[in-house]
Amino acid sequence: KVFPLDFKLDANLETFNLTEIKVKGNEKYTQGEIISKSNLRIGDNIFKQLFLSGKDEIQLAYISKAKFEYSFPNTIVIDVKERYPAYIALDKNTSNYYKIDNEGFLLEKCDLSQKKDEIIVEGFVFEENVELGKKINEVYIKKLEIYNNIKTLLEKYEIEGNITKVNFSNSLTTISLDDKLKIVFSNDSNLEYKVSF
Repeated sequence: KVFPLDFKLDANLETFNLTEIKVKGNEKYTQGEIISKSNLRIGDNIFKQLFLSGKDEIQLAYISKAKFEYSFPNTIVIDVKERYPAYIALDKNTSNYYKIDNEGFLLEKCDLSQKKDEIIVEGFVFEENVELGKKINEVYIKKLEIYNNIKTLLEKYEIEGNITKVNFSNSLTTISLDDKLKIVFSNDSNLEYKVSF
């Protein structure tokens, strides 16, 4: 809308009380689940909720970003970006499996029957009280980086076979191709030479 130059907007008017919340970008969670974690309240002033409540944040494991957008006159749209599982990691102390995204965020406890395209990762030990939505230990993130470097090199040298499992036990990195061939790397030095060899 276009307002005359001398128009003064009273942000406290009831017109600006929140009457509708919309969600977009969601696949994993329902609109209701996201709204319930947003701390937005129908009937309260939109501007106070948007500008005085703090960050755009949704505390759900699969949500990586949330942007709260104002839609005139009384709607807030929550635009979310979700994480996607890249790995299923076995906690060797508890024998529990967890889905992890490619940045190392713990997404959910699962079992192998839920596996789709994720790589199985073995050799991790998680905290006693696993917090979903939090990053795994930096040591394990570095191990995943080593794995990703190896994966890139395997693709570069057109090594046949699909990576089905990676194991980080005993300071080694073991890659399984098609659950048949195992390639063991003692460390991450000279990776390109080792893969090409």
